[in-house]
Amino acid sequence: MTETALSNLVAWAVQVGMLALVAAVVTRLVPIDAPVVRYAWWRTALVICLALPVIQPWQPPEALTSVVALDGTPPSPVLGAVVSGSASVQSPVITRATAPRWPSIIAMVLVSGALLRLAWLGAGLMRLRRLRNAGARADASDAPDFF
Repeated sequence: MTETALSNLVAWAVQVGMLALVAAVVTRLVPIDAPVVRYAWWRTALVICLALPVIQPWQPPEALTSVVALDGTPPSPVLGAVVSGSASVQSPVITRATAPRWPSIIAMVLVSGALLRLAWLGAGLMRLRRLRNAGARADASDAPDFF
């Protein structure tokens, strides 16, 4: 995954986290007992979170560039300028400053957290299967008599 994609993924994850936090705080401040309204509120929050890439398009990080001559001398203001009496043309080499590795570290933490949660859900499903297989079928006579 490229550095730009990781940076955008981290920015999106932070924005989704902040939106979810705001939605949860609003839910606590405005207590609503109607399940239909709560369902619509959280569904709207989900749609907004999923629409964030469309609402706010991804932006590439600004690359820091510098021009360095091939022979190691500092670049002259005008390419092809006369340097020490001889006509020499400097060939520019564009170098990029390396960005910090924090987006990839945060992305790895997010991915490992998601994998850990999936493993937890899988373990819960296996436990439910074990409980279901260990159970016995109920008879009709075991049902409570309400009438």
